[in-house]
Amino acid sequence: MDIRCFVFNRIFVNTYLVAGDNGEAAIIDPGCSDASEERQLRQAVEEGGLKIRYLLLTHAHADHIQGCEWAKRNFPEAVLAAHPDCDKDYGRANAYGSLFGFPERNYPPIERLLFHGEEIRFGGITLQVLHTPGHAQGCVCYHAVAEHLLFSGDTLFEGSVGRTDLPGGSQRELLNSLRTVLAPLPPETRVLCGHGMETTIGAEKQYNPYFSL
Repeated sequence: MDIRCFVFNRIFVNTYLVAGDNGEAAIIDPGCSDASEERQLRQAVEEGGLKIRYLLLTHAHADHIQGCEWAKRNFPEAVLAAHPDCDKDYGRANAYGSLFGFPERNYPPIERLLFHGEEIRFGGITLQVLHTPGHAQGCVCYHAVAEHLLFSGDTLFEGSVGRTDLPGGSQRELLNSLRTVLAPLPPETRVLCGHGMETTIGAEKQYNPYFSL
């Protein structure tokens, strides 16, 4: 598995380009918001000779989906996938995005609905979908079990968690997601977050105050 991280847009979203051994790849949270960022991502795809199979959303807040329209247009065979509970946030993404100065987008329809425990396969990689509501109702993490790797979106950050004061957010649900879904993962699991630096499950269970609430 080859992973490249790009920090995109004014909210500093981590967009991940995840490639398998045979060149099949997925983009997790396409947050590119202008021509320069789009060129960076396209150049990485072209230089790697990659075939984008999936556009995977951890949730549908506007900062994480800015590049969906561009990505679907440039990689039309890629399947845009998200949890079904993303529908409200996806539908109001332009209204939400305007508050942060994002331009209006023509967001393409979600093509595949993802449910807890489901597996996504491409390029010899298997990602397990973990539904982790709290930051938003449709939040998911993608767990590469064999590689001890978790793409956590905005559910878990280094030393913190995603905010819960936006529509659809719930601190009670987020804390439950930490306790019941993420805490049982092996402590050596690397966590690639939706913003900021990477961490591990073990470090967060030891130092992140939200795990003890």
